[in-house]
Amino acid sequence: MKSLEPVSVTRLYRMIADQIAARIRSGEFVAGSRLPSERDLAEHLQVSRTSVREALIALELEGFVEVRVGSGVFVTTTANEVKKPRSYAPIDDVVKTDLLGDIGPFELIAVHLMVEPECAAMAAQYATPEQLAAIITTANGIRHGDEQREANRAFHIAVAAASGNAALAITVANLWELHDNSAIFYKLEQHLVMKTEVWHLAATEHDVLIEAILRRDAEAARAAMREHFMGSQKRLGEDFYPHLV
Repeated sequence: MKSLEPVSVTRLYRMIADQIAARIRSGEFVAGSRLPSERDLAEHLQVSRTSVREALIALELEGFVEVRVGSGVFVTTTANEVKKPRSYAPIDDVVKTDLLGDIGPFELIAVHLMVEPECAAMAAQYATPEQLAAIITTANGIRHGDEQREANRAFHIAVAAASGNAALAITVANLWELHDNSAIFYKLEQHLVMKTEVWHLAATEHDVLIEAILRRDAEAARAAMREHFMGSQKRLGEDFYPHLV
């Protein structure tokens, strides 16, 4: 039997991005013009606004558009400058790149919401004094350090490590590796998350979670972690066109 070829799944946002790129190439969207709003694109394409948002960030990474938060998304290339989509994930293996390189931020948050609230609940039940100290130390790094993104990652991994389940801890660490390998996630964070006031909100949400874990209140810890990721999802969903909301 002939060897089988790996199957690559094209995600919805990639198909949306390709449609918009084709219209830029054709000259329908000219350089310097502003694209229709996320809401209008979503309604026209019959897709979610989160998928449109991911598509716009992918197009920005490829040089087709520029996102100006508060103003909109503007075409930066000319009709005859044809560019090919490319993978941005720093993963060497070709098959892994095909499968993982284009994971979007909202896909990842959905998985975080499935896994990390349970880690928090288990940490409230099983965390050792040393693990509690590690959670508190990493949380302080978000409020007082210069590398908030790294401190945030360390905090979530510390909570997972305190769950008492090594498989869960490894799963969460791998989730954050996917998070860090997602160029779309990183670019979206640059626009909407990497701000002092946003990190303050995240730190406050972490405080609520830590208090629940220290009280050994599993239900409160689960709820606090869920609320934290729901807050992150909302912040990443802020509109590029606030006057049109």
